[in-house]
Amino acid sequence: MLSGGSRVQEFSEAVAREVPDIKVLDEELEILSRGLRLSEGERLDVLRMLERVYHIVLLMRELQGYFNNLIQFGGDAVLNYIFISSIDVPRFTFDLDASWRGRVEGKRRLLGELTGFNKYMAQKHSICMPVDESKCLELMVVEYDVEKNHFPDILSLRLPVITRWSGLEFYKYVRARTGVRMKFNLVKELRRIFSNTLGVRDAKIDYVRFEISFNKEYPGVEVEVELPFKLGVANLNITELEYQLASKIVYKLGRSYGGGLRLRHARHLESNTRSKTTRGSGSEKGSKLCYEDSWRDGGYTSRG
Repeated sequence: MLSGGSRVQEFSEAVAREVPDIKVLDEELEILSRGLRLSEGERLDVLRMLERVYHIVLLMRELQGYFNNLIQFGGDAVLNYIFISSIDVPRFTFDLDASWRGRVEGKRRLLGELTGFNKYMAQKHSICMPVDESKCLELMVVEYDVEKNHFPDILSLRLPVITRWSGLEFYKYVRARTGVRMKFNLVKELRRIFSNTLGVRDAKIDYVRFEISFNKEYPGVEVEVELPFKLGVANLNITELEYQLASKIVYKLGRSYGGGLRLRHARHLESNTRSKTTRGSGSEKGSKLCYEDSWRDGGYTSRG
């Protein structure tokens, strides 16, 4: 069992603090669905995805707040969750793209910059999951994603987070990462904590994956946006929307697909073209919720 009531209480409070409440996810679903009637199965599917989106938006806010003008964001996460969501139903994507402003000598130097960010995250979002009577596994800190790291000018990273529905069961994650088989009494006690705080018995650990490109310059602009999930107002450095849309034309619509254009790219471009406003304004059009289901239950490495 966890040693001491204070340790149990500390972990329980951290779980309740760092995993979004169901009410927060439900409120966001109501905003996005714009009056559409969803079946219970569809609602649960969207809630499952919104839980992951919450962590993406939170990570973006914290990266911007810590690095200020050294980082800017682009890609589908910014387009869908910050801009399109204000006027239409977004497509669900689960990666965050960023670029580093200024020159760096290589990935090792950029990883050094992230060391300070991890200290910042540990202070602000500290959550350490017990794995035995005396040790715990730290979550909500950035890791080098060696499995996805294929390009010399893009640093692939990941952030392990507690979720209700996606990823590996917490005890499987611990075994995959550390080689430790958690004792039954500890698993039982953590299940009690997860059941009381999250409403699920076997909470999971999933990765928020993100990339930072470096030594490349993109036109950027600072925008003040109201973040979803009541995460406040933030000043974000983003790659200019016109540049992002032009890039989609070149790299997606401009590609040959061998048998005709894949219409989902054309529809995505059309939606992006209408997204020149921040969250909280725009039309109340109803349209089908659509998403790309890109769960990654694999990709967990053992460091035993």
